[in-house]
Amino acid sequence: MLNTRAAGEIRLTRRAATQRFRVREVGADEACPVLKVYARTARATRPYFGAGLDDPPEVFAREAHLHPVFELLPAPA
Repeated sequence: MLNTRAAGEIRLTRRAATQRFRVREVGADEACPVLKVYARTARATRPYFGAGLDDPPEVFAREAHLHPVFELLPAPA
């Protein structure tokens, strides 16, 4: 996460194809619905969240600073 912030971009490889993306760290208002779905989907992450699965997104927003969320944007060619 720190490297992603510093570099401002990442490379993702799937099979033999590598794609570059610019990254934008989103604010708590954009992160909260993503974090709620993430906590529900990725069970192993649940202990790291104070918010419960049935809590509204606003509760996830309060701890968004602990769980960075990045938007992936196309990198210039």
